[in-house]
Amino acid sequence: MSVSSYFPQMGEIGLIRELMFQVAVPSELNLLHFIFIGISLLGICVGSYLIGIKKGHNVHMGIFMIAMSAILLELTLLWWDGVMHIPKIPFYSSLSFLLGPSLFLYIEGKVYPHRKIKAQKTALYFSVFLVSMLLLLILTNTNDITPSQGFKKIGGQLLNNAYIKSLYFGFFLTLIIRQYVHYRKRLERMDRNWAKILVSFFSAIFIISVTRALFEHELSFEHITRYIVAYFFSVFIIMISFLLYLLPTIITQPLPARIDKN
Repeated sequence: MSVSSYFPQMGEIGLIRELMFQVAVPSELNLLHFIFIGISLLGICVGSYLIGIKKGHNVHMGIFMIAMSAILLELTLLWWDGVMHIPKIPFYSSLSFLLGPSLFLYIEGKVYPHRKIKAQKTALYFSVFLVSMLLLLILTNTNDITPSQGFKKIGGQLLNNAYIKSLYFGFFLTLIIRQYVHYRKRLERMDRNWAKILVSFFSAIFIISVTRALFEHELSFEHITRYIVAYFFSVFIIMISFLLYLLPTIITQPLPARIDKN
């Protein structure tokens, strides 16, 4: 039986809903909702705590955690109420632009705490996020399901363009890898493993983004990609939370302070 026979008045929304149920049956989906919401709230609390420490690099890790958690929470809310969602363009389209600069500045501040990064340079790193958020607020002020014409249509295409996000992630991945290559020899084993985890995590984000760009017209693959991101972010949030409890200095203490102390 065709999708249209189930949802004769919903068109494409019915198709997406059916694809969602192909990935997880309703009973599993409900359980995942509660798990993802709990993990996202945990991540927001951890991110807020790191920002509250008020040390440069911890603030950036806090932003990174809150951005991940907000993306995870919004994805869960999208699944929770089906496809109908306000705003019409999800906030994670803009929040994803926080991940690269916040992680890069966290590593930069942790390794070189005495190096002052100019405010103009920091603003430049976050400028894409600020512009995208402005576009998002403008574009979602519409009664249409999606922007259909003019500036709103172009802005919507830019926000949802997987190739732009892939290039953006690739740019910051290059900066992060260059950072790691410069200081890896001076790291102890534990610090080096922590740096490898961060590099590997962001590399995975880049790979997921590129893969999504290559298969962006496959609706089923788009949905599967979102689930992969949700699981991936959940594991990372839990890992950071445990590390912050068991080995807080690995995350919060600047590298020179650890070297001097040792």
